[in-house]
Amino acid sequence: MFGMTPALAPAGPAPAGAGRRVTGPTVAAKLPLDTNDRMTLGLRLVMVLWFIVCFDPQWWVASKFGITAVLKFPLGIFALLFLCALSRWPRRAPFLIYGLYVAYHWLTLPIAYNPGYAMLSAKQQILFLVLGLGTIAFVKNPRRVEQILGIAMLWEFVFYGLLGARSGLVWWHPSLANFDGFGPLMVIGLGGVAHYALGHPGGRIKWIAYGATLLCLIGFMSSWARGAFLGAVAVLGFAWLRSPRKGIATAMVLGLVAAMGLAAVLLFSNMGGRGRGGTRTSFIAEMLTIQDTEGGTAEDRKVLWGAAWQIFKEHPVFGVGGDGFGPYAAGYYRPGEIAGDYAGNPLVLYDRKLHSTYLQILCERGAVGALLFLLVLADFWRRNVQLRRQRWRAAWRERGGTLDLRWIALGLESMMVGFLATGVFYNQLEVHWMYTTLIANALVWYLARPPAAVPAHGRGGAA
Repeated sequence: MFGMTPALAPAGPAPAGAGRRVTGPTVAAKLPLDTNDRMTLGLRLVMVLWFIVCFDPQWWVASKFGITAVLKFPLGIFALLFLCALSRWPRRAPFLIYGLYVAYHWLTLPIAYNPGYAMLSAKQQILFLVLGLGTIAFVKNPRRVEQILGIAMLWEFVFYGLLGARSGLVWWHPSLANFDGFGPLMVIGLGGVAHYALGHPGGRIKWIAYGATLLCLIGFMSSWARGAFLGAVAVLGFAWLRSPRKGIATAMVLGLVAAMGLAAVLLFSNMGGRGRGGTRTSFIAEMLTIQDTEGGTAEDRKVLWGAAWQIFKEHPVFGVGGDGFGPYAAGYYRPGEIAGDYAGNPLVLYDRKLHSTYLQILCERGAVGALLFLLVLADFWRRNVQLRRQRWRAAWRERGGTLDLRWIALGLESMMVGFLATGVFYNQLEVHWMYTTLIANALVWYLARPPAAVPAHGRGGAA
């Protein structure tokens, strides 16, 4: 997603001997700390947009009071941030690869099967890009970075966890008002808040983060979503493998597994269908049906995934356009040509979602879009790996950062793993989870870059 940016260097005239090869000892250049933390208009807009993107207050207002006009309010803030940041963006684009991915959405609009749906998807990608560029342009102080990390890695999950841990959904939210939306969010938060707790220096917030880890655990269980359960297993396993301190990792994983078993017995047993139709009478019994491949949602996914693969084979290069699976499938299949509930009337596929992020990418964005998607992820991991190196962590501390960058980087990685693991079973490309994780990762990387080395002594390192 992110292109390379020039290394930080001390201001002022070039040192003597500049341009000559330096072979002697070197020392780190003085770190340029940003002590000017004024709340400029651009910074205010960035902080407001992070709050809006992560907490969606406009949707609560629209659902509670019926004021749908408020849904357009964030667009004005995005536009204002774009104008404010025009002269502040770095000369070399910090989101080059993701920018190419966004541009691809717009360039393929003319060949999209349903240009209206594809336009909505392309507009959303532009908004995420503006948020990322605006964040890089105006957030220059580690204290502000850590405030954004708190929103993205802790408070969002505390907020939605408290709202939905009991019911398994958030009734007013466009993405979380169903079990298959709420469950994956809690899985993404599971690894994020646990590592945030480990990386926090201490105090009340650290204990809130530990509590939020349990809240995310209860939250994904309350959704009774089998895909979320498998995603949680992937997150815990991956976090254990990546942890630099296996003792702490083992203790936390065992503790969470024990908490899961206790909650399954005390909170999620003998509860009937809980309004989910075919669910079993207990959480454990429902999870044991993961191996079932016939009937119910498993059968429905097989039909949808087969249709998506067929559409990809028809349009392998560029796909059918953003959100184009449903409209294309509804017109492509005739009665009797597709199995399942759609055999009699394939038109019901028009607004059907694929329940797979990866097949959605393939059939809607084609091989080119899938390749760009993989490049975005590769760039995320390139930066994330750098954040765990000692030089980067030392630079971050010297600039004034208080969070332990190693744990924060592992937390962002766990959030991405949670997104990718649950994406096997759910459509998640249009939700902000992946993109805010990318931006947070890039923001920390941008401010934690080690400074360039300068000669410790004179020419050639001589004393």
